[in-house]
Amino acid sequence: MNYLQDMFLNARVIDVETTQLEISSHGGFTASPHCETNRIVSLGAAHDIYGDLETIKTYREENITKYIAALMETLVSTPTMIVGHNLKFDLAYILKAHMRQHHLQLQELKSSLANLWIWDTMVFQYLATNQQDKFPSLEHTAEYWSIPFSKDETVTEAFKMGMGADSIDPMLLDRYLCEDVETTKKVFKRQEEYVFYCYKSDPRVMDYVLSLMQSQLSTLMMEIHGLTIDFPKFETQRDVVNRTLRTVNHDLMLQAGIHRHMVTFNPGSPQQVSRLLYGGTYKEVRDEPVLKDGKPVVYKSGKRAGEIKTKKVTHTLKDTNGMFDIKWMESNGIPKDTSESTLSILKDETTHAWKKEILELLLLWRKLNKDLTTSYGAIEQHYNPSTSAIHSNISHVATKTKRLAASRPNIMNISNKEMDT
Repeated sequence: MNYLQDMFLNARVIDVETTQLEISSHGGFTASPHCETNRIVSLGAAHDIYGDLETIKTYREENITKYIAALMETLVSTPTMIVGHNLKFDLAYILKAHMRQHHLQLQELKSSLANLWIWDTMVFQYLATNQQDKFPSLEHTAEYWSIPFSKDETVTEAFKMGMGADSIDPMLLDRYLCEDVETTKKVFKRQEEYVFYCYKSDPRVMDYVLSLMQSQLSTLMMEIHGLTIDFPKFETQRDVVNRTLRTVNHDLMLQAGIHRHMVTFNPGSPQQVSRLLYGGTYKEVRDEPVLKDGKPVVYKSGKRAGEIKTKKVTHTLKDTNGMFDIKWMESNGIPKDTSESTLSILKDETTHAWKKEILELLLLWRKLNKDLTTSYGAIEQHYNPSTSAIHSNISHVATKTKRLAASRPNIMNISNKEMDT
């Protein structure tokens, strides 16, 4: 117990503000620590957790490097707790900066972190609300613990616009940073009081909380290492999927034309798939002559002189001859939809070879299209050529079940075949 109290008393709060140089999927810029061009612009730290705002210091340029070096030196011999809100983000920057400075391999970095303990006020907020507060902001967390706090709107808006910390006035940025550190200090003290209160009635509470906090170090190491990609092999596999998808798309258009007289067919359109399977209404645009007094109007001059003027007219038509009888489907409890499960049932139930072939092609098209967009597309978008890997963000506070979640990209969506790359 004394050991824990000493560690909490000697804890330090850390926060970093960074550049935003990585191009995101929506065309803006993000502050990902795994983008090699991003860096720490300003670092705020408070070593005296129970001190005043004046105890908070901010560091820039070479002083950031010196501070990180001193912190890592402390960890060699002294158990140290680092506190932050969304701390994994800050630690990723700090640890990667240390690795670059000293040319360390990941295994060497891991061996130097044996005395590091972490407390993420965001993770504790998530736990304290029974996993209801997913990705709770510092403002929301402070409000929950009845701590007055309002962020500097000028800096907040600048970040929302995609500006990095290097583009913000240093004095404004330092004030913003100090406010964040001070509020995180206050939140941490409330959370500490709460967990020690629970500890008195059940000591297992502390072990549970600290084990979840420490598990973030494991996922952070996974993020830093990344998922290594053999990119030439990946490109070969992606091209094979692309070619196969085009072939399947061509075959589907032929089948839709031969058996259902559909001039065009898009397998990605639920409406067109529904018409193919069950019939129904659909819209068709036709060129029709412009009439005046019941007679076609012609161009009187120009290159088209003598030609009949036309206009686009949309007609709503009804297709009554679907591939499957609706009454038969209703009597067998098969829903009239275009879901994968329904297509699979129809494929297994039909005795017509051509119908089975169309359904197999539709299911294959969906699988290939999903692989290409969610798996191959995500890998290609987030692949880091300098590390030959993708560095997904693995979150502990994204679900109500405490299940881990990944984003940018979601590696849990990548199939075993793509994992082979």
